[in-house]
Amino acid sequence: MTDNEIIEEFEVFIKYSAPERLMDDVLDLINRQKAEIERLQGFNDNLIASNTHISNNLLDEIDKAKVEAVKEFAEQVKMAFYYQFDELIPSIMADKIDDLVKEMVGDNDESTL
Repeated sequence: MTDNEIIEEFEVFIKYSAPERLMDDVLDLINRQKAEIERLQGFNDNLIASNTHISNNLLDEIDKAKVEAVKEFAEQVKMAFYYQFDELIPSIMADKIDDLVKEMVGDNDESTL
Protein backbone atom coordinates (compact mmCIF):
# COMPACT_ATOMS: atom_id res chain seq x y z
CA MET A 1 0.00 0.00 0.00
CA THR A 2 1.11 3.53 -0.67
CA ASP A 3 1.22 6.16 2.06
CA ASN A 4 -1.90 7.82 0.68
CA GLU A 5 -3.79 4.52 0.61
CA ILE A 6 -2.84 3.85 4.21
CA ILE A 7 -4.00 7.32 5.24
CA GLU A 8 -7.30 6.90 3.39
CA GLU A 9 -7.90 3.50 5.02
CA PHE A 10 -7.01 4.96 8.41
CA GLU A 11 -9.44 7.86 7.86
CA VAL A 12 -12.23 5.40 7.17
CA PHE A 13 -11.31 3.31 10.20
CA ILE A 14 -11.12 6.34 12.50
CA LYS A 15 -14.34 7.79 11.10
CA TYR A 16 -16.34 4.75 12.13
CA SER A 17 -14.56 3.68 15.29
CA ALA A 18 -13.00 6.72 16.98
CA PRO A 19 -14.02 10.21 18.03
CA GLU A 20 -13.67 12.90 15.39
CA ARG A 21 -11.20 14.87 17.51
CA LEU A 22 -8.82 11.89 17.60
CA MET A 23 -9.10 11.53 13.83
CA ASP A 24 -8.24 15.21 13.32
CA ASP A 25 -5.28 14.98 15.70
CA VAL A 26 -3.93 11.84 14.05
CA LEU A 27 -4.30 13.27 10.56
CA ASP A 28 -2.61 16.50 11.66
CA LEU A 29 0.25 14.45 13.08
CA ILE A 30 0.57 12.48 9.84
CA ASN A 31 0.58 15.66 7.76
CA ARG A 32 3.17 17.34 10.00
CA GLN A 33 5.39 14.27 9.76
CA LYS A 34 5.04 14.19 5.98
CA ALA A 35 5.93 17.88 5.78
CA GLU A 36 8.98 17.34 8.01
CA ILE A 37 10.13 14.40 5.90
CA GLU A 38 9.81 16.49 2.73
CA ARG A 39 11.71 19.36 4.36
CA LEU A 40 14.50 17.02 5.45
CA GLN A 41 14.65 15.40 2.00
CA GLY A 42 15.08 18.84 0.44
CA PHE A 43 17.78 19.66 2.98
CA ASN A 44 19.49 16.34 2.22
CA ASP A 45 19.32 17.00 -1.54
CA ASN A 46 20.97 20.40 -0.98
CA LEU A 47 23.72 18.81 1.10
CA ILE A 48 24.37 16.20 -1.56
CA ALA A 49 24.54 18.86 -4.28
CA SER A 50 26.92 20.97 -2.18
CA ASN A 51 29.13 18.00 -1.37
CA THR A 52 29.25 16.98 -5.03
CA HIS A 53 30.24 20.52 -6.04
CA ILE A 54 32.92 20.72 -3.35
CA SER A 55 34.26 17.26 -4.26
CA ASN A 56 34.45 18.15 -7.94
CA ASN A 57 36.29 21.38 -7.16
CA LEU A 58 38.69 19.53 -4.89
CA LEU A 59 39.38 16.89 -7.54
CA ASP A 60 40.04 19.64 -10.10
CA GLU A 61 42.51 21.29 -7.73
CA ILE A 62 44.23 17.96 -7.08
CA ASP A 63 44.55 17.38 -10.83
CA LYS A 64 46.06 20.85 -11.29
CA ALA A 65 48.50 20.20 -8.46
CA LYS A 66 49.56 16.91 -10.05
CA VAL A 67 50.19 18.62 -13.38
CA GLU A 68 52.26 21.33 -11.70
CA ALA A 69 54.21 18.70 -9.73
CA VAL A 70 55.07 16.82 -12.94
CA LYS A 71 56.18 20.03 -14.64
CA GLU A 72 58.27 21.07 -11.64
CA PHE A 73 59.89 17.65 -11.47
CA ALA A 74 60.68 17.84 -15.20
CA GLU A 75 62.35 21.22 -14.71
CA GLN A 76 64.44 19.82 -11.86
CA VAL A 77 65.53 16.87 -14.00
CA LYS A 78 66.50 19.20 -16.85
CA MET A 79 68.53 21.38 -14.49
CA ALA A 80 70.31 18.30 -13.14
CA PHE A 81 71.29 17.37 -16.71
CA TYR A 82 72.58 20.89 -17.38
CA TYR A 83 74.80 20.75 -14.32
CA GLN A 84 76.19 17.26 -15.10
CA PHE A 85 76.67 17.16 -18.89
CA ASP A 86 77.75 19.21 -21.88
CA GLU A 87 75.26 21.64 -23.37
CA LEU A 88 74.27 19.41 -26.33
CA ILE A 89 73.11 16.42 -24.28
CA PRO A 90 71.01 18.47 -21.83
CA SER A 91 69.34 20.33 -24.70
CA ILE A 92 68.35 17.08 -26.40
CA MET A 93 67.22 15.60 -23.08
CA ALA A 94 65.27 18.76 -22.20
CA ASP A 95 63.32 18.45 -25.45
CA LYS A 96 62.59 14.79 -24.71
CA ILE A 97 61.54 15.61 -21.15
CA ASP A 98 59.24 18.37 -22.43
CA ASP A 99 57.66 15.91 -24.87
CA LEU A 100 57.11 13.38 -22.07
CA VAL A 101 55.56 16.02 -19.83
CA LYS A 102 53.22 17.11 -22.62
CA GLU A 103 52.24 13.49 -23.14
CA MET A 104 51.57 13.00 -19.42
CA VAL A 105 49.62 16.19 -18.73
CA GLY A 106 48.18 16.84 -22.19
CA ASP A 107 49.63 20.34 -22.35
CA ASN A 108 50.05 21.84 -25.80
CA ASP A 109 51.39 25.16 -24.55
CA GLU A 110 55.20 24.98 -24.68
CA SER A 111 55.56 28.23 -22.70
CA THR A 112 54.34 26.46 -19.54
CA LEU A 113 57.23 23.98 -19.58
